[in-house]
Amino acid sequence: MTVFKTILILLKRNFIYAILSLTSIFIMIPFLTDNSNDTIGLNFNSCYVGDIENATYEEKNLIKYLEKYNIKKETYNSDETLIANKMRAYSIIVDLTKPQGEDRVSVNSSLLNLEVHQFLGYLNYYNDFDKANELMKKEVPMKIIGEADSEKKEVLNAFLMYQLSLFIMMLSGKILSLIYNEDLKKRQLISSITPKKFTLNIILGMFSILFVAVLITMGASSLFVKYGTKDFMYSFINFMFFGISMISLANLISKVSKNTKIADGFASSITLILAFTSGAFIPPQFANENVIKFGKLFPEYYAIQNVYEAEWSNSSLKNIAIMLLFAAIYFTISIYYEKFFNKGRKKL
Repeated sequence: MTVFKTILILLKRNFIYAILSLTSIFIMIPFLTDNSNDTIGLNFNSCYVGDIENATYEEKNLIKYLEKYNIKKETYNSDETLIANKMRAYSIIVDLTKPQGEDRVSVNSSLLNLEVHQFLGYLNYYNDFDKANELMKKEVPMKIIGEADSEKKEVLNAFLMYQLSLFIMMLSGKILSLIYNEDLKKRQLISSITPKKFTLNIILGMFSILFVAVLITMGASSLFVKYGTKDFMYSFINFMFFGISMISLANLISKVSKNTKIADGFASSITLILAFTSGAFIPPQFANENVIKFGKLFPEYYAIQNVYEAEWSNSSLKNIAIMLLFAAIYFTISIYYEKFFNKGRKKL
């Protein structure tokens, strides 16, 4: 019987636990995404009006956003609707970092107005001052996109990082502990399969479980928060690489601890601690500096950093590389520990 088949059999034994773990995700998501659609009134003292088909770099961002939400130019009912939709797009471009102690909506409003001022120069190019002066007097109520949609995704994905880490550490920890403590462990000592190949087979089996778990997790969150195709793919990739590092950690813990209950207790404790130190429960900008320093010693911190990135960049790729480095470190330690353990058994 292959190691992969053994994993599936052990997964069957823990089927109820797996279902309960994933069900908790569906239960918590509605509470995390229950944000009201806040609206504010902006009295525009400047605005950009012109042909968005001849777009500059900034305007292409607006067009991209409008197309993402299926807001086509021909469907605009009025100039007021056009401006309202453009202003929603501006809120995506603006840096929505929230300073401590300030109201997020008011901060967004001021940043939004600054961004609008930067577009004032385009009015001169298009010579649309008459239309601009008319529209400047209108107060257009609008929803701050960063306040509801983007922030929902950040909070939700940060929480799902904790849920996924708990699921992996507990479920895979149970399965791996059973593998390392049952007859299969004794058979491995006299088997022709090397410890490295044995461990690799186990991780491949766990990777399949991770893939399904991430699909279910992302599918559940998609029911409550809208994801674009790129957003979904970025989140999926981030979850997968984070999951790989956590599987390697669970594998290491299972090899070190022979007692399943002790391993379970340690896994649940460490995931809860990491949730606080990495930003899953407390956003990084509000956390204590020493707490953040501790969080950087584990892969979850870097996965959460990608969650709070507005767009993927070189720093996002760097965070993924660090997560893979952690996975390699945990995997290497587990191999050397296994060799040391086997040598000890042979001497006895």
